[in-house]
Amino acid sequence: MVEALKHLKIVDVSLGATHTLACDSRGNVYTFGQSKDGKLGIHFSKKDETEKALSDPVKISMYKQLYQNKDPDRIKKCKINTVCAGFNHSMAVS
Repeated sequence: MVEALKHLKIVDVSLGATHTLACDSRGNVYTFGQSKDGKLGIHFSKKDETEKALSDPVKISMYKQLYQNKDPDRIKKCKINTVCAGFNHSMAVS
């Protein structure tokens, strides 16, 4: 059990080679593990930080990046229900 996620209703989990994705019942996506090549979906301010591994899950916000200043209502309507982590990728499906 991942302590940081135990208070959430996790509906989907996917294990990649070096990272993990989890999706809760509200459509939030959490990620942890090795961050190499941007697999975690987190922007690090320094280049050397992209190699670090996160042991605690981090909630990621992909919609703000995708739909910034376009359609705020679209962001609210879109709900992630499936996640997939592979060797070098992460995917979330609404």
